[in-house]
Amino acid sequence: MKNILLLIASLGLTSFTFAEGTAKAEKSKPQKETITGVAQCAKCTMKQSKKCQTAVVVGEGDDAKVYFLKGDKKFHDQICNPGTKLNVTATGIIKESKKGKLRITKPKVTVIAAK
Repeated sequence: MKNILLLIASLGLTSFTFAEGTAKAEKSKPQKETITGVAQCAKCTMKQSKKCQTAVVVGEGDDAKVYFLKGDKKFHDQICNPGTKLNVTATGIIKESKKGKLRITKPKVTVIAAK
């Protein structure tokens, strides 16, 4: 009887460990997402950063979300003047920082032609 209970308990622990490992493996593969919004300099135009960096604002008013692009220096030169704004799509891996800011890593930015 003790052997049967031990066997059942060990199978339960093995199943739990396997399920936990599978969940971790799924979380470790971040998916690329695409956003569309207005790109601006977070320092010069938005006054939300100590350093120049690209930020994409999605939505308007209270519903607006700001995504800070990490590692995008080539595109930033196009918007690094106070008041400069461009409509863009940005594709990358979206993560939330410890301070609650949304960041896009490894971004690919495309300017949307003005209509």
